[in-house]
Amino acid sequence: MRLPSKINRRYFIGMIAEYWAALILMVKGYRPLAVRYKTKVGEIDLIVKRGKVIVFVEVKYRQNMDDAAHAVHNKSQLRIRRAADHYLLLHRRESPNVIHDYRFDVVAVNKFLKINHIQNAF
Repeated sequence: MRLPSKINRRYFIGMIAEYWAALILMVKGYRPLAVRYKTKVGEIDLIVKRGKVIVFVEVKYRQNMDDAAHAVHNKSQLRIRRAADHYLLLHRRESPNVIHDYRFDVVAVNKFLKINHIQNAF
């Protein structure tokens, strides 16, 4: 299948990386809650849960693992934190007596679909 533009290829590869990361996290015992959670203040690639911990995951695909692991900058972190606040606020309204711990992880994916799961990345 040939994609017509560079932007479409990046989008498609990003989606593959996100779903691959979700699959690997499921194998590790995480339960997916949301994929590509979008709000006016930002977007989170994956929201998963393991035990009583909700994990907000940013997936980064790059040609090599080091570039992918270091691709979440301060501006991205702020966007993810704002979207996470939105998610937590919304879900606490639905279940006010349930308080979960949460953290921010990064899943780095390289061109060979090798994954590096970085817990508590920021």
